[in-house]
Amino acid sequence: MTKPIRYPVTERALIQRLNRNLSHEHLRVKKTREGRSSLDLGDYYILDIHRNAIAEHHLSLPDLVDMAKERKILRAFENLVTE
Repeated sequence: MTKPIRYPVTERALIQRLNRNLSHEHLRVKKTREGRSSLDLGDYYILDIHRNAIAEHHLSLPDLVDMAKERKILRAFENLVTE
């Protein structure tokens, strides 16, 4: 039996796909920089562009993968690879 082919998707590509999908809701995924903001917001957060407010925070990469799968952005034959 052959193993199913899995296509790699980078972290950057995943975030770009999410941002394109979330743009219809005026939201954007942001990655925090090192320092105080990382402690306050976590690794990733979602910014509401119209209100200039944080919509969601303390997101990790697995959270983004789950969000992408729910929104059908990351297909079953694709897997995330870390850069």
